[in-house]
Amino acid sequence: MARTITNATTCGPWIPNHGVIAGYMTPQWGLVTQENWTIEIEKLVVAGNTTLIGVFSIGLLRIITSININAITRAVCGDGYCDAAQNETCVTCQADCKACSLEARIAGAIIAVVILIVLAIGATGLFFYRRSRLALWDNSWIITKDRVTIIEQDKPKASQPLPNDSQEDLDYCETEASFVYGRIGEALVSIKFIERENFMLTKKIRQEIKSIR
Repeated sequence: MARTITNATTCGPWIPNHGVIAGYMTPQWGLVTQENWTIEIEKLVVAGNTTLIGVFSIGLLRIITSININAITRAVCGDGYCDAAQNETCVTCQADCKACSLEARIAGAIIAVVILIVLAIGATGLFFYRRSRLALWDNSWIITKDRVTIIEQDKPKASQPLPNDSQEDLDYCETEASFVYGRIGEALVSIKFIERENFMLTKKIRQEIKSIR
């Protein structure tokens, strides 16, 4: 059997247009109740129109059927032929289809740059949003009482003149100072005492403190 027809050890059954019978595949057998019979023809190298012949034997009865197919050689990148029918393009196989045109490269580069810009903008926005959230819920500004050293109390100051009767009452009693001086490390600070039974660091209070900081 010529190598131009097949390179398989077991071949056929097929008949090319030139009429040369290439041989037969390995026979199959089974029960009569089996409806579908499937066989694979490997390493068929005869391109073009080919007739496949099937022979069925049931006892002494033989049934022969045939079908015409168009055998196409599988595309191989590097054989010098750009087969667009088998998805060989300048992207998948530059050896056969040459390099892509400049317009396609420019379009691809523009799309890649746009995608990178969008990703960079999204990452930057996410970074600043996360940073603002961390700054809002950061408790590092809270100073515990043991870090504060009280220096002296400030005298009470009135922002408006008081009536005479109220002024006389103040002469005989001492008013508790609302502010005191203190020191936190090397920093001199003014401290105000606020007496509350319950105190919670709500989001509004945190936003006010953040704006001051």
